[in-house]
Amino acid sequence: MTHKNKPKTSFLPPEMAIEIAWARTTQLSSNQAVHLDAERAKKQMDDIKKSAKNAEDKKEMQYVNGAHSAIESTFRNLVTARNALVLNFTEMLRLRDKQKENIRYACMLNSSNCSCV
Repeated sequence: MTHKNKPKTSFLPPEMAIEIAWARTTQLSSNQAVHLDAERAKKQMDDIKKSAKNAEDKKEMQYVNGAHSAIESTFRNLVTARNALVLNFTEMLRLRDKQKENIRYACMLNSSNCSCV
């Protein structure tokens, strides 16, 4: 059986799951205006989970729960990666400033042989 012949879920088509996952990432944006998209996506997923609980086919509920877990774990991984990048850039800026300070100090000690930064 090919993927074209597989039955589709009535609660959470794969395309919608992807849209929800992408919309959740807007929560990471520094642009507050797009945070509403993340909240809507989170609410949409919660509504889908509630609907799936009442499904006659328990596989639907399992699929929705699995998709929700995958979306949320992916989101947490993205948050972790973003936080690590922010920390790395912050540390890099601190080190750069310390290097500048050290160069200025060395220039002050030996002002005739150095052009200060």
